[in-house]
Amino acid sequence: MTEKQRNSEEKRHSRDLERHLEITDVLKKIKTDYSMDPALEEELYPLIERIDRSYIPINELPGKRILDLGAGSTSYSGDSATPREYEPWLSRALYELGAQPVAVDIGDLSQEKFEHHKVDLSKPGALNFMPSESFDGIIIRGLITSPLLQRMLDKPGIERMKQEFLEQTKRLLKPGGKEIFKERWWKF
Repeated sequence: MTEKQRNSEEKRHSRDLERHLEITDVLKKIKTDYSMDPALEEELYPLIERIDRSYIPINELPGKRILDLGAGSTSYSGDSATPREYEPWLSRALYELGAQPVAVDIGDLSQEKFEHHKVDLSKPGALNFMPSESFDGIIIRGLITSPLLQRMLDKPGIERMKQEFLEQTKRLLKPGGKEIFKERWWKF
């Protein structure tokens, strides 16, 4: 290995270690502030790491507006044995990393520190109140498959909602903005 290759490898390793420590610190804070279950912490770490590696490096997150559709809330009323898994964990982590998350959910988000809107995303035009080209990233993860939405909408309703999300994402993203955690059906 050449000196140049060794230096490059050391820089990469140093960057990976810095990222790991930053993510770990954020998760410790969230765990303390919100009594997060260790199993949820294990799920959240790879999501943050994936944002860092594939979408927006975490050192570039401060000030970025990230729309989190179906963010989760503290008022989940489904059948899950672990309702806390439906809280806005990813928006909380983004906030702690310096981003400006904008969480949208049908449930209660009134106690959260970040911008949030109580919106029924199953309704046509639900996102029309948001200004065009106002987000650096948009997260749609697990929304279409959520148990609550599956009970609220029939198949044509879900298909209409998917189409509207595609159109709204194009409208809401800033030029160069990123779709983060697209769902499997996504055809952007």
